[in-house]
Amino acid sequence: GIGPLPIGRWSEYANDPVMSRRMEEVNLTGGYLEDISAFDAEFFGLSPLETVNVDPQQRLVLELTWEALENARIPANTLRGKPVGVYVGSSNNDYGMLITADPAEAHPYALTGTASSIIANRVSYVYDFRGPSISVDTACSSSLVSVHQAVRDLREHNADVALAGGVNILAAPWVSTAFGELGVFSPTGKIHAFSDDADGFVRSDGAGMLVLKRVSDALADGDTILAVIKGSAINSDGHSNGLTAPNPEAQVDVLQRAYADAGVDPSQVDYVEAHGTGTILGDPIEATALGAVLGANRTPATPTLLGSAKTNFGHTESAAGAAGLIKVVLAMQHNVLPPSLNFTEPNRYINFDAEHLEVVADPREWPEYSGTKLAGVSGFGFGGTNAHVVLSDFNPADYGPEAQAAPAEPALAGAEVALPVSGLLPSRRAHLAATLADFVTTLDDTDLPALARSVTRRNHARSRAVVLADTVAEATKRLRYVADGKVVQGVALADSPAPTGPVFVYSGFGSQHRKMVKDLFAHAPFFRDRLTELDRIVDFESGWSIRDIILDDEQTYDTETAQVAITAIQIALTDYLATLGATPAAVVGMSMGEIAAAYAAGGLSAEDAMLIACHRSRLMGEGEKSLPEDQLGAMAVVEFSVEQLDNFIAENPDFAGIEPAVYAGPGMTTVGGPRQAVLDLVAKLEAEEKFARLLNVKGAGHTSAVEPLLGELAAAIAGIQAHPVRLPLFSSVDRGRVYQPGETVHDADYWVRCTRQSVWFQDAIEQAFAAGHTTLVEIAPNPVAIMGMMNTAFSVGKPDAQLLYALKRKVPDTHTIPDLLAKLYVAGAPIDFAALYGAGPIIDAPAMPWKKQRYWTSARPAASGSSGSLLGQKVSLPDGTFAFHALADTVPSPIALMEAVVMELAPGATLVAVEEKATLPPSGELSVLASRNLGGLTIAIHQVLGNTVMLVAEGFASSLGGNVEPVLGTPAVVESQEASEPLSDNVSSESLKWDPTSGETVEQRMRLIVSEAMGYDIQDLPGELPLIDLGLDSLMGMRIKNRIEHDFSLPSLQVQALRDASVADAVRMVEELVAVQHDTPAPESVPAKPVDAPKA
Repeated sequence: GIGPLPIGRWSEYANDPVMSRRMEEVNLTGGYLEDISAFDAEFFGLSPLETVNVDPQQRLVLELTWEALENARIPANTLRGKPVGVYVGSSNNDYGMLITADPAEAHPYALTGTASSIIANRVSYVYDFRGPSISVDTACSSSLVSVHQAVRDLREHNADVALAGGVNILAAPWVSTAFGELGVFSPTGKIHAFSDDADGFVRSDGAGMLVLKRVSDALADGDTILAVIKGSAINSDGHSNGLTAPNPEAQVDVLQRAYADAGVDPSQVDYVEAHGTGTILGDPIEATALGAVLGANRTPATPTLLGSAKTNFGHTESAAGAAGLIKVVLAMQHNVLPPSLNFTEPNRYINFDAEHLEVVADPREWPEYSGTKLAGVSGFGFGGTNAHVVLSDFNPADYGPEAQAAPAEPALAGAEVALPVSGLLPSRRAHLAATLADFVTTLDDTDLPALARSVTRRNHARSRAVVLADTVAEATKRLRYVADGKVVQGVALADSPAPTGPVFVYSGFGSQHRKMVKDLFAHAPFFRDRLTELDRIVDFESGWSIRDIILDDEQTYDTETAQVAITAIQIALTDYLATLGATPAAVVGMSMGEIAAAYAAGGLSAEDAMLIACHRSRLMGEGEKSLPEDQLGAMAVVEFSVEQLDNFIAENPDFAGIEPAVYAGPGMTTVGGPRQAVLDLVAKLEAEEKFARLLNVKGAGHTSAVEPLLGELAAAIAGIQAHPVRLPLFSSVDRGRVYQPGETVHDADYWVRCTRQSVWFQDAIEQAFAAGHTTLVEIAPNPVAIMGMMNTAFSVGKPDAQLLYALKRKVPDTHTIPDLLAKLYVAGAPIDFAALYGAGPIIDAPAMPWKKQRYWTSARPAASGSSGSLLGQKVSLPDGTFAFHALADTVPSPIALMEAVVMELAPGATLVAVEEKATLPPSGELSVLASRNLGGLTIAIHQVLGNTVMLVAEGFASSLGGNVEPVLGTPAVVESQEASEPLSDNVSSESLKWDPTSGETVEQRMRLIVSEAMGYDIQDLPGELPLIDLGLDSLMGMRIKNRIEHDFSLPSLQVQALRDASVADAVRMVEELVAVQHDTPAPESVPAKPVDAPKA
């Protein structure tokens, strides 16, 4: 709203008597944001040092871009690297003028930090948007011109998404005092647009950003469309009555062009959000132009309704058009036109009846003269650039069948609700979780899917959690656990993503059960359709149906049908999980699971995979049926390693017919052979109190018993087409082999070996761990390989590895799938939880809370009449002494202040002696007295303490020539300083070098170096985030590099090594280099990039 100048705003000018007087003489009532210094620099990866030198207008646009995308439910990270255009209007540079007015505070970062051209560019840089990036300055029409340009680029496919708007921050008083002295401000502090008592305008802070897409793209992406921009136009006043005088003919022209571009009859328009600044000259000219274009062919019952948002919150200048557009869109959403405030009676210079115009003085329902809501928004720059944008509400019937398509089905009907919560750091995640927990208590159980649709369509940061719940009570309780950093049932949580993606492990025979995937088949349409497609292949090749067995509780699986069904389920499950964002980074197959693994890796088509499964299982089934019961083989799991089994058979010739089939894990081997021999082996081991378990299978797979089938199998699958794999494949067929993307592996011979040879599953899992993978997911109807994976994980020192499964017997699929997705999500997978719930209502959940701190320049412009920025107004006293007033927080040292006095009073003199009597205070007022005497200048600095003063320092400047450094005397008692002054880039002082015997650790010195170079307080410097995410740039990188080389006496380092490193990484690197330098072992330390494994 409108109010007085906030306390503290423009305090930099309090000591300038001229500016203070000018500020007192004008009415500075306006619309002011509460705190324009506050910003969440950590979130946007800006260092404190750079942030202080960045215009708050740039900062505000960064925040609004995020909030606009969150409101549109378009996660910002999904747009990285995409053709997203950014168009931002701005027309003042107050902050830049403030910084550059004080040379002592000017910093190179201010070059980009205060350049108006950078406002849009910084958004594109921070968010990695690759479309047009354009800053626009046409004064008060800037944001509408930005929208106009964005619409043009969307139409021409220069961008697929556009962020358009404007910003206006009043960071300094110059423009306001100038406007006030011109007499254009309202003495009442209100804008009376189109009212007879219009008397001027008031200035305001403000900003607005809009997310724009082509309608067809928005429909295809399932976006919520709030309104449609039908058309727009811009032009110039040309040579009018004056540079800043409006031109009625140009306004008529821009309106005509805009409605022609929109294909809209102006007489059908319901409402115009006018420029409406409440000025004596501007309002009548604008009204006349509107009447000429929109007033024609109307009746008194259908006037063009007028309003101006400026009456609500002042003139936001370069952001005014965006504010007007947002007002119109909100009015369309609520079907109510809000009143234009401060309207008493019609302006006498406007013939409202003749022009068919009417000001909206009270709230009213949107009239919809044409059956739809139509509106226009105007903006006129004071240099003559005019803009008008035409809007309508969104009616799906106007956009054909695609806009009226049936809403998307839930990917998993009845799924347990998943609520993802994330943040850049665990503390941010905790804050958001606590906020959501409070919000959830206001909901009903039936609202949870709507809440899930909302929170799942947000950006997903690195520190993640997921709450799974069916009730509000569960959700609230578990969100509070996340806020407290606790892991319980129904909560998955990880502080940082896993270093590598998941490995999908496709297990073999044995995972079947009678009701496998019955739940998923009923509730997951995509899975059902994909399995049905694969079933057609089975029916063609084998003459039976998986679908029939799933749907008929009376049917069960035998060896042949179970093996084929498992493969089909694994393939369908792989494709289904992919639609939800869960894809493997690598794969492992186990026995017949190698078939689905080959498909997942891209090595086989689904058709060929099912062909192999059908023929392999058919031959196995036929072989089983061809033998009498007493000649069937058998299999068992025994407590033997590879070497132990070989030694046992060598020492026990009676068991020579037993062969290894599957090396499942350390001390776990599946063996096969003649049935009686296997039974005898199990009995012997059990008698010796060793683990042994007979498997419920007929036959002895992966032994010599299957050799008679191999020739027929090779012939049956000879026509398959092997493809180069797209993912790494850790083979359990070819021991120790890791097939890399691009290699062609899966020919007929591979599948013959896969059927006959022992399964080297343990080796394949070991290879996966060796490659850095820490998350393994068993893709099967029921987990049967996890025990072997767990034993292998422990044997290779990976006890914290995440061993997950997709489905489990006797647990509803509607619970296991969300649980798996939750655990993959917190490990870093781009899970699309929104797809689980399909179309439906959405609740506006609380947005991510900003974590703002104050960032503001300490620059102080020189007072009018003074030559130095440290000195206030100079006063000549009767005794010939000169007095100055200064603020302590602007004075770096007594010497600097005295040198400023010398430059002011005796430019040829040299400061030769300074004696500090007390410590310079961090804040408060200073009084400086200087008197000329024979040979020079005597200077005294006093701290002003109410009605008393205390001497801080004395000095003497000599006018007798010579070029000497001032002799510094210090006070008797000196307070210790907690931090040293930042070291310059050209370092030479040996006293500042790190000393390994001093007790200071490498980490302590490194944190000091990095924090000083990047402007962080040491205690606020995160150790785990990459420096690039904290705002590191090449200048900071060079400073850190130089300091490390100097302080630790190290040879030249590569700056690039720091770019992707965290503080912890950099510490470890320097510790290792220092250890080599001093020939000592590096200290024990935590891993450079600690990764918390996801928990559940």
